[in-house]
Amino acid sequence: MDTQGSGAATTRQGPVAVIRFHHWPVNALGHAMRVAVHVELTKAVADTTVRAVVLAGAGRGFCAGAQITEFASGEIAATPTAHDIWALIEASPKPVIAAIHGYALGGGLEFAMACHYRIAQPDAKLAAPEVHLGLLPGAGGTQRLARAVGVERALKMMLSGERAPASGFAGTALIDGLATGDVVDEALRFFGNLQGFHLPRLRDRALSFSGREAFFDAERARVATSSPGMLAPPAIIRCVEAAVNLPFEEGLRFERERFQELVNNSQSMALRDAFFAERQAARR
Repeated sequence: MDTQGSGAATTRQGPVAVIRFHHWPVNALGHAMRVAVHVELTKAVADTTVRAVVLAGAGRGFCAGAQITEFASGEIAATPTAHDIWALIEASPKPVIAAIHGYALGGGLEFAMACHYRIAQPDAKLAAPEVHLGLLPGAGGTQRLARAVGVERALKMMLSGERAPASGFAGTALIDGLATGDVVDEALRFFGNLQGFHLPRLRDRALSFSGREAFFDAERARVATSSPGMLAPPAIIRCVEAAVNLPFEEGLRFERERFQELVNNSQSMALRDAFFAERQAARR
């Protein structure tokens, strides 16, 4: 496998197709990798001898999220988009299992949340760090994360952007199992132990939250003090509020609109420029 390039490759473990994707160095979900993953997934779903699919990142981690340079170039909207891949997974008639090691950050976490099941190494780091770039999770993250871990915890994750070990999410809908050894092997065992072919989707989970108005008003007041003038935190709150108040597809559209407003705003552009400048300085 060419770890310096970008792509995906499928191997078979009995009736399971294991798709390993790679985009050196952190498996960012750039266009070339999206194309490769979409191709391999499409083949696996169509193959009548395949009963399940395991998705895994090559190298150091599962996926570190979107290719940030594509925000400015517009290539993030090139097909297949992340949404196209998520839709392919959610429409699959066979289980798709994310095998997470190292990290699943931003769009990488959204990638995993589109899968039917998630198996992770206990120390794998999970995060929604988009707020640090003046953005919000724009590929369904605000809608699925709230359904996976609850409104309060999801909002805290997105407003802080902090990384947390997968072990801390055991018992939630975000993590279905923790691996004591190789995470792909554990995902294969998990599939072997499945009773029937139930295909749970986070998008289908009911989401209710009592005292919502007072809670969201308090959060808006808090970020107005803690992050004055910043656009992303209040936008994130609005999106999570939409997750509570709207059907999933409507909440998804609302999230996309807010994401587009932020990505085109000079505040996020400046934060992204600073991010790249810091990376350049770190390489010297």
